[in-house]
Amino acid sequence: MQVALDENYREPSNLQSKIQKHAAFDAELLSNSPRVQSVIHEGERLIRGEHFAKDEIAQQVQLLEGDWLKLKGASQTKKDKLQQAYDALAFNRSVDEFNNWMDEVELQLSSEDYGKDLAAVSNLLKKHERLEADVAHHGELAEQLKQKDEQFFQAEHFLRHEIHERATVSIRRYNTLHEPLGIRRENLEDSLSLQQFLRDAEDELQWLAEKQLVAGSQDLGTRLFKRSRPTKEAQL
Repeated sequence: MQVALDENYREPSNLQSKIQKHAAFDAELLSNSPRVQSVIHEGERLIRGEHFAKDEIAQQVQLLEGDWLKLKGASQTKKDKLQQAYDALAFNRSVDEFNNWMDEVELQLSSEDYGKDLAAVSNLLKKHERLEADVAHHGELAEQLKQKDEQFFQAEHFLRHEIHERATVSIRRYNTLHEPLGIRRENLEDSLSLQQFLRDAEDELQWLAEKQLVAGSQDLGTRLFKRSRPTKEAQL
């Protein structure tokens, strides 16, 4: 009875082992069910037969039935709690992974690198577009966490309040990513415009420098017109 009543399911360590151990306990109960039922039926038979100790037998049958039902009920409750603990453990792992992913996103969003030239900015914008897509994709996970949290409440999970707090904090944190995500895009686009302007200005300055060299050249040629040879009449 002690195995069915203890609350070791509240401690998540070695949870898989505890589930397996309780499964073995359940199997033992199932295998002993015929024996218990046989004793109960025998007692009922004696009572029907007006045994002289029928009152004492009835008391024992009632006690046996009551304890048997309590044991099965306690075992089922323990089984349900162990499953709830397992579900909570899996949920918490999902939340941990979600938070670790957000750590990486926030680190990227805190970067002050906006590119030192046009190629660098273009690469950063492409990287940011992939980040935006990743954040949008994780919106599905945030929704799944919310739905799972609601299911824990509906099932009256024994850890529902702790689960709800973790889920709420993580989902709220996810929703705060959108603003810095938009700000970094704007900054990168501004940086792209700047680098494009600097590239265009540099090209124009180079072109102007080349034209100034031509315009300032002192090479005016040796003569403007080619002199024709004098005719014989002119020579005379």
